[in-house]
Formats: sequence, C-alpha cells, structure tokens
Amino acid sequence: MANSRDVAALFNKRPDHVLHAIRDLVNQLTPEISGVWFTPTKVDQKVGFGVRKVDAYNMTPDSFALLAMGFTGSLAARFKEA
Repeated sequence: MANSRDVAALFNKRPDHVLHAIRDLVNQLTPEISGVWFTPTKVDQKVGFGVRKVDAYNMTPDSFALLAMGFTGSLAARFKEA
C-alpha cells in the first residue's frame, strides 16, 4: 500500500497536485477498478500548533505504478526506468 501524501513526498510533488492526478485517473477508470485501487481517506496534517484532517488516497501497488507513470521529472524518469 502507498498513500498519496507519501507519493507526493517521494516525487517532490505538492500533495494537492497528486490528489488532482489521482482524481483524474479515478474518473478515467471503471468504478470497479478505481474503488479498489484508490481508496479515499483522511490523514493528519500539522498546522501551526494543531492538527487538521486532510484528504488523501491509499493505493495498491498497481495504482501507484499507474499514477507514477504519469509524472514527469528526474525522479519519475528513474522510477520508469526501474
């Protein structure tokens, strides 16, 4: 399993950009697949002295690979090579 926030950190992407990319993929996939591959969740994010819940997605290895193949940049290129 991978989480969209972890993916954003790994590829040096903004979390909201990763969420946008995931939502685009979810809209392109059949509901049967997208519901299994991308599971919406909430995670804690530190804000000042407090914490708030923010949107995120948990992903299967297949959905992580599908998402990462759409990324650009040197880190994404290394992932695609591997």
